[in-house]
Amino acid sequence: MDQKKTVPSPIVRATKPAAAEHFTLAHLKESLDKFHIRVEYQPKVPFQPSENAVFGVEALCRIQHPDLGLITPDRFIALAEEAGLMAQLTDQVITQSFFDWRKWFDHGLSLKLALNISPGLLADSAWVEQFLARQSEYGIDPEYIVLEITETLPGAANLQALDVLQRLTLKGYMLSIDDFGTGFSSLSNLYKLPFGELKIDKSFTADFHNDAAARALVESTVSMARRLGIRVTVEGIENDATFSELKLM
Repeated sequence: MDQKKTVPSPIVRATKPAAAEHFTLAHLKESLDKFHIRVEYQPKVPFQPSENAVFGVEALCRIQHPDLGLITPDRFIALAEEAGLMAQLTDQVITQSFFDWRKWFDHGLSLKLALNISPGLLADSAWVEQFLARQSEYGIDPEYIVLEITETLPGAANLQALDVLQRLTLKGYMLSIDDFGTGFSSLSNLYKLPFGELKIDKSFTADFHNDAAARALVESTVSMARRLGIRVTVEGIENDATFSELKLM
């Protein structure tokens, strides 16, 4: 891939909501061909900051279309999955993310980089080799990379995917089960697959103070993860009160 085309340019924040509703597969193909893919970063902050605590970011994919404005993932991920374009889309996100990470690291900033990986890609040996080649190209140690697998999508628990996940774990990558609590195979995935992190979905965090069931799920998940030796990330913390309560857990 031409490096000049993969360097992220400044993100234009203007959006055109009405136009975005008309985003089609043709627009997605055009965006991939013309490198309209952009990456933004969401912080991953430790509950117990210390001298040795590692901060991180999660790479979030956006499309900055010249005519339709900013397009969010809910408009194009399903299209990419159905059209077999996830490998191309993910490679562009990874290339931009690795470019940014390398720049940060060279300036003295060491961050964990979390990347969302569709379970379907785990069965694509060509994509796996391409991913490993990108990591080598940018000289990133696998210990800095977290691969987030969404549990609501099928494919992560088949034998071929399991072989790939174990291979990646042995190379030093951390695997994270994303959107934990929203799928139907959470517990089986936890003991079948080599996950080192689970992420509690933001829908439970939003109801944390008002819904006893949501609170109980968060508490039990944290307790279970601790017993299994798996670290927990909680999505969607928007205020100090929630942060403080979860920190106590």
